[in-house]
Amino acid sequence: MPPKNSTKIFICPECEKEIKPNTKFVKQEKSIIKEKEILSYFEHEINKINYEDFIKSSFNIKSVQSGALKILFQSLSKYLDEIILKITEKQISFLKVSEDNVMFHLKLKSELFEHYQVNENKSVCNDLEEIKETEIIYLKVDLKGMKKIANKINNDDTLCFRKEKDCDFWELKFKNYEEKTCSTYKFKNNVDIIDEIKINRKSFKCNLSILYYFIDETIKKMDVLLPKNLNIEINEQYLDFSAENNEKTIGCENKIFFSENCSINSSEEEYKTEIINGKYSFNKIKSIQSFLNLCNCIDIFTNQDDIIVFFISVASLGELKICIAPIID
Repeated sequence: MPPKNSTKIFICPECEKEIKPNTKFVKQEKSIIKEKEILSYFEHEINKINYEDFIKSSFNIKSVQSGALKILFQSLSKYLDEIILKITEKQISFLKVSEDNVMFHLKLKSELFEHYQVNENKSVCNDLEEIKETEIIYLKVDLKGMKKIANKINNDDTLCFRKEKDCDFWELKFKNYEEKTCSTYKFKNNVDIIDEIKINRKSFKCNLSILYYFIDETIKKMDVLLPKNLNIEINEQYLDFSAENNEKTIGCENKIFFSENCSINSSEEEYKTEIINGKYSFNKIKSIQSFLNLCNCIDIFTNQDDIIVFFISVASLGELKICIAPIID
């Protein structure tokens, strides 16, 4: 039998045919991480909606925060193939759970855009609570395709999301007023049935505010070990990350002390000494790195033995929540 990586041709002396190396493929079994479904931590309902009103709808939304929206779409495309944006007079939002049980929840507020008009109703009210949601538009976004388009966005572009009434497509425009250029991409909106997830507001007993730099640097220091799991402990003094390599021969611990680098708010006395001490998938915690350039500071919400929620500002347009479930031993 010839060597596996040999480039020399070997001929069988009896049948005079080429002898090829025998390659055996071994299927690598993935390690199973035990988690409860992320939605089970929330009071929620899933509604099936038949959507037939797209042709009648119209919208015209503009923002100069092109750099932030570029990072947002590029980062989301790493974890989700597509999303359904829900556009109302009040906000642009979506909620979706990825295949590996991470929940992404986005809300962009209408009054923070330079121009925001839905079905010829322009949002002019500064108080978001006073805006009534009478119109709902569902927009399918192919994030894999959008990532390639987002790569072409320049930071000094003005982005325009637009659809005219009685059209069966919507448009994304990049306008650069200094260079006097405009690029337009048109998308068919193939949406007819929607599984819409609605969750009730969840209260958290701990809110930690921390500079994104410390989270980013901590994840980088742990990443050299290629760990599967990450232990997170929060008490009244510090935030502690610890992990081991798969062989359990090297460990790493990183502590971030609150008095120097961040602030913490715990609503109940029983959580003062130990607020959380849980185990999470390292790769899922690592996923927040993609979004850290959107803001200078992130908030972490949690309860004991519960999900951990990373609250990330999308520049000045709104916020993205990334919810991760703990590992159950």
